[in-house]
Amino acid sequence: MIGLETTFQELSPDGAGLFRWLDSALTDHDRHGIAACDYGDEVEGHRAAIDEILRSGRIAKPFDWVPREVLALTRWTEIDVGDLREPALTQHRQRLFAAAALMAQLTLDCLDEDASENTLFGFVDSAIALGQQPLALGMLRWVIGGLEIQVAKEAQLALKEGDHDFRPADVMGTEAPYLPLAMLILDRSQERPVLSSSTVMAAAALGRSLDHPNLPPGAPLPDAALFHGSEPGMREKQWRGLILAALERERRQGGSKGQGLSREASAAFTGWLELALATSNDAD
Repeated sequence: MIGLETTFQELSPDGAGLFRWLDSALTDHDRHGIAACDYGDEVEGHRAAIDEILRSGRIAKPFDWVPREVLALTRWTEIDVGDLREPALTQHRQRLFAAAALMAQLTLDCLDEDASENTLFGFVDSAIALGQQPLALGMLRWVIGGLEIQVAKEAQLALKEGDHDFRPADVMGTEAPYLPLAMLILDRSQERPVLSSSTVMAAAALGRSLDHPNLPPGAPLPDAALFHGSEPGMREKQWRGLILAALERERRQGGSKGQGLSREASAAFTGWLELALATSNDAD
């Protein structure tokens, strides 16, 4: 209903692959660090829940306070940009797991406030730092499939209750356009991007439309407003950093064989990113 699943049909959904990789990558020390980050409260319960997610590769039911609290705390970890040494790599592994688990919640609860653009930033940034873009893309493709199902259920409920003004994108709120943005940035950060020019163009158009969910169908799209409804702060600055890095990569590799897009697709992608930067709260 939102259009994310049909837009990214070139990608195969994989909800377990990233968790399998993290199960092998996260050491006992890494896992304990996540479980104990809430001042050591309920550390054994948090650790058991973390190990079960990694072992099974799935989220069986909506999170209770255990392990939600430590996942939500870990996803806020701030890591210096470009630092690929220890302890930064440990922090990236921990943050990627926490963010992945919270994003997976969208398949069970599309109104989950913890699966927001704040969580998605850490997911994208850490996946790129750890070189796990293919697995991260597979997980996000799986998440949007589950999200579309949840949105359809919300639409049916709205119709049953007589709410004829229901808009699918309203379910996700301000974070809706960040999903196609995240997937484009992840793909274009790979040595060999896999999304075609037509998909990139469609995703950029979808992202801009989700950025303005209240526009009448067919109305011209105004400037991007990714950061509308939020106060300027650290997360906005970090998203700006991701976008700037994506623009730099695109300009650098645009002409490289096997990496470049069509002229129209490149313009659609970079144009959306440039509009987002120009209209952000933190713009110069």
